[in-house]
Amino acid sequence: NAADKTLELLNNAKAKVEDSTAIDAAIAKINEAKAKVDALTAESTKEEIKTAAQELRTAVKEGSRALKEATHKQVQSKLGGVIKKSKQLTERLEKQIQKLTEQGKDTSAIDLTALKAKLAEAEQINTQVQELFKQAKAAEEKTKDELMKQATDKLREANKAIKEAHVMLKEILQQ
Repeated sequence: NAADKTLELLNNAKAKVEDSTAIDAAIAKINEAKAKVDALTAESTKEEIKTAAQELRTAVKEGSRALKEATHKQVQSKLGGVIKKSKQLTERLEKQIQKLTEQGKDTSAIDLTALKAKLAEAEQINTQVQELFKQAKAAEEKTKDELMKQATDKLREANKAIKEAHVMLKEILQQ
């Protein structure tokens, strides 16, 4: 059922995420709601069944949200690492170009301007994603979902910019 699937996904995500407090809370809430459902008997009233089912649905929904948030944070963190490494690689490349120029080699065909601009764009988008995460953390349920959707779109945008920068870097290295 949905609760078991959500628990499985949460446990998998917990192993991959640094800060798993929200995931732990979601797991506990789902387990608690499942226990209430399991404790129902044939003598349980319609109202008790309805309440237990609603609690389980709510717990699963919150678990899904915690999973999305953890996944977004993990992707955003990795993206930040990729941006940092790309910038370091660009700096190393600039130093190599400078050395070649000092040795009298023609480096006029190598232009890192577009690459730097694309990396700056990815970094700017990544900053926007971080801000959206902060806003979503403090927001109410419906607003939180909308902010997380915006963050997802921004993550995709930043990922696209990084991929474009990677292609540019490959082209520069082939020159």
